[in-house]
Amino acid sequence: MVEVGEERSKRQSAQQLYDLFNRRDLDALLEPVAPDVEWDWSRSVGPDRGVYYGIGSVRRFLRTNWDHWQAIEMTPEAIVEAGDEVVVDVLVRLRGREDIEVEARGTHVQTWRAGRLVRYRLFQEREEALAAVGL
Repeated sequence: MVEVGEERSKRQSAQQLYDLFNRRDLDALLEPVAPDVEWDWSRSVGPDRGVYYGIGSVRRFLRTNWDHWQAIEMTPEAIVEAGDEVVVDVLVRLRGREDIEVEARGTHVQTWRAGRLVRYRLFQEREEALAAVGL
């Protein structure tokens, strides 16, 4: 469980989100998420492309993703802190209902303030994500 306001690095908070996502522990995953979070999936090439505002919208987005796939596993390969933001290179492994497996890589940028996740963005290219946080 992620404790809001707990003294932990943004890197640890980011890692724990992926662990909770992989366990499909939605309630625990959403605990540190700000009620007015912005979840920007507008750069996605998938069917759920869009920007989701608020914790209820994010809850529906995640449930829909889990419903589409028999299994989804996100593995952070590198995590870089940049002020309030964390850049995470992610390997995503998906298994469909007919055991078709897909693997993809992307970069996520998480923005943390006062122990709360306030923004989560998907980038297809690492360079784009790094530029977005000024690196």
